[in-house]
Amino acid sequence: MSNEWVTAPVWRDWRALMRTLYCARIAFDAEINKWRHPSLSITGDVKLGFSDGDSQYETDLADHIATLSDGSFFYSMIFLRAVSIMENHAKLVLFIMNEKKWDIFNRGIRDDEYIQIDALELKGGIEAWGTKLLAGVGQSWDRVYKEKNGMMEVMFLRNAIAHGYSRMTTDVFNKIKAVSPGTALKEHSEIIITHNMLREYTGRIKSLLRILCDGVCHTSKV
Repeated sequence: MSNEWVTAPVWRDWRALMRTLYCARIAFDAEINKWRHPSLSITGDVKLGFSDGDSQYETDLADHIATLSDGSFFYSMIFLRAVSIMENHAKLVLFIMNEKKWDIFNRGIRDDEYIQIDALELKGGIEAWGTKLLAGVGQSWDRVYKEKNGMMEVMFLRNAIAHGYSRMTTDVFNKIKAVSPGTALKEHSEIIITHNMLREYTGRIKSLLRILCDGVCHTSKV
């Protein structure tokens, strides 16, 4: 096997996601600072509008600034996408294990293989399929940042947001509390993803991605 450095497809998507996150933050801050510039004088009600020819949008300036200053809805979308990227990568690793195609990172994925990968299912919660994948590539949870319980917390929260939960129900809170006793999340509180929370959760996801990638590369050289 080649000893050259190889890059798994997942990192292309991960870089794009992180670029979107930070480019958006730069744009948000620049827009907020523009309207708060000390030399700018605003009197009366100011409304902002947008039209692309097919749709019309209008909002008060105060709501515009408040939305950009909050950012929690945007962070939730980044969080959901990060988990989706992780699950797609997990399917790829499962395919590699099932088919013994340990060279995929080197040669790339063929169109017919994409179809097979998409059809795979990750059975059980992450505590089940994550353990199976890690073991299959010679790795274990103790190498992953915050380990299995930390990733279970990520998935419980992702599922709540993906299913439209706006508040931390007793059921979801108890699940998270069981695996993460020190969680800052509060029962019955509004589910708000802050930038610091996003950094923590994406750090856990990235760690699992990296360990799975390392495992595939090491196994391919055996």
